[in-house]
Amino acid sequence: PWETLYHPTHKFIGRNPAFTLTRRIAEGKPAQTPLALDKGPLRVLLFTSLPDNVDAERGRLNVEEEQAQVQEALLPWIAKGVVQLEMPNDGRFSTLKELLGRFDPHVLFLSGHGNFHHEPHTGEPPYGEFFFEDEAGDGRAVRDDEIAPALVGSGVQAVIVSACESSKNAPASDSLNHGLAQRISA
Repeated sequence: PWETLYHPTHKFIGRNPAFTLTRRIAEGKPAQTPLALDKGPLRVLLFTSLPDNVDAERGRLNVEEEQAQVQEALLPWIAKGVVQLEMPNDGRFSTLKELLGRFDPHVLFLSGHGNFHHEPHTGEPPYGEFFFEDEAGDGRAVRDDEIAPALVGSGVQAVIVSACESSKNAPASDSLNHGLAQRISA
């Protein structure tokens, strides 16, 4: 990937402000049959996870306000029937996977707490995680390498991640593609 291109004078090209890089998806072989366009409404899944065991003073998210703002923004299109919004009250990872199959959203808002781990001395590669709820309502950290495969094969076209450290990655040259947002994007 271009993020790892290294020049002896300019260092990492992806981090040097003197360079602009873009990506193009290679055009593949055309499909034998044209793809059928989805005639239904735009399906939006606002998936929030708010575990009970987070610090009430510093860790609580204003989920209700976020949900209200998304609803308000989409209300004209919901009223016209061109957008369908799903906001489950269950923040478990199993619920997200079930909704990806059953509701088949086009847009996924993933909102909650996240974390990034990078401890070079352990030999473990860096990784991001998102805190889903467990059966008891407490936080359960799910790593990026579990979340990203859950999206493979789904109809999700866009993911909006709202979680701490969700786009953080390690500064090491071989680790620029690790982290929650980077893994989901890949």
